[in-house]
Amino acid sequence: MFFAFIQSNLVFMDGLDLVTSLGTFLLSAAGAGFGAYIVSRWKVSGQIAQITQQLKEVVQQETAKAHGIETGKIEAINEKIEQVVNQQVLLTSATETIKSNVDIGNWINKENRALRREKIELLYSKMGKHYQARIAYLSLSDDINDMNNKSLIIIH
Repeated sequence: MFFAFIQSNLVFMDGLDLVTSLGTFLLSAAGAGFGAYIVSRWKVSGQIAQITQQLKEVVQQETAKAHGIETGKIEAINEKIEQVVNQQVLLTSATETIKSNVDIGNWINKENRALRREKIELLYSKMGKHYQARIAYLSLSDDINDMNNKSLIIIH
């Protein structure tokens, strides 16, 4: 169809007009195609830029979310460590108190045994003195009885 148009108009045009018309036609067709290419390129570039921006936003959000999750985990671990340290302090304090009480109890038991031993030794000592005094008394009483018996014998 394009060629039929050109052939019908060829009769009325001379060679120079034909070249000029053909050149203008080709330039306008190329210009329109180039313009369409540029416009579509800008559209595609705009879409690529928009998708790239969306991807950056998604990556930032996911990074922030992951950072938040990791920060939360670290904070939870720190809280657990603080709890363990506080429990360890309480446990150490309780252990030292028990150790002190046991040491005091051992000291009291040791002192009680020493005092008991001292009192038992004093008791044995007093019992020994009492026994000796009793023996002396009994011996005197035997002597007195012997003397009384002898004096009774002499008197009779």
